[in-house]
Amino acid sequence: GVRAARGLLDPGARDGVVVEQQVALIDLYPTLAELAGVPVEHRLQGRSLLPLLRGETLPPREVLSENVNVARVERKALRTDQVKLIQTLARDDSREFGPELLLFDLRRDPLERENLAPRLAGAAEALRARIAAIRAGSTDTIEEAVPEDLDPELRRQLEALGYLGN
Repeated sequence: GVRAARGLLDPGARDGVVVEQQVALIDLYPTLAELAGVPVEHRLQGRSLLPLLRGETLPPREVLSENVNVARVERKALRTDQVKLIQTLARDDSREFGPELLLFDLRRDPLERENLAPRLAGAAEALRARIAAIRAGSTDTIEEAVPEDLDPELRRQLEALGYLGN
């Protein structure tokens, strides 16, 4: 869940609102835009969370998250309201980063202690394929979106930060 300031909807209120539904960082922009009354004229991946703050519900959805250490490991997680799959891709062969796939039943095991991937290999593989499909939905990679005539110093800085040349 997430704790949101009730004061956004009722300036006199001081308590927070605990939202149990899964939300994502990509939901902040549409939420803040709606609060500010700013029209969003382009397609967004996120959705406004104001209905949740008003006590309503939103349809459940999956959320993809990624954690990348360019030199060592890349992790991707797909979370639904029921399960979570964590995929680990090691880039540093000299270190052990645990199993490649971790699958957790969030309703029975909210602390994520029992990896079900070995027993439910088909389900784990289906979720891994879903991660690949979500990632393939992007039309441009970062490198494809960078103009050819980009300032050389800016290109060097982007490479140093790991945004280009990976």
